[in-house]
Amino acid sequence: EVEQERAEVDAPTRPRSSDVDAARQSGGVAESEIYQGYGGEAGEKGDGDDCWEAHFEILRTFQIAHGHAHVRQDDGQLGVWTRNQRVRMKRNKLSNERVRRMRELGFDFDGVAAAQKRAAFSGSA
Repeated sequence: EVEQERAEVDAPTRPRSSDVDAARQSGGVAESEIYQGYGGEAGEKGDGDDCWEAHFEILRTFQIAHGHAHVRQDDGQLGVWTRNQRVRMKRNKLSNERVRRMRELGFDFDGVAAAQKRAAFSGSA
């Protein structure tokens, strides 16, 4: 039990298991790919190509499941990742290709606008 409690304490640094399961079921990335690459490139946590693609796949799965790509900042590792993408975009450190792909999913790089859209979407359901 103690070992399981320790594992649960470490869990917030990883994508939520429901996100991993959804990505796996949709033919997305394997769990090992999601957890791989957290060293990133150039010292940027989670910015390596494999890691970025794994998180993008989880975002795509989220968008399919929820009908939008407006992830809450406190929604596990996916929320942290999307917040980091907004910061990278603001600092001009996110490639045009990545920006385009995220926008194609309906991702809004303005966090306030995304929160408003998420609230409006939730209110219409």
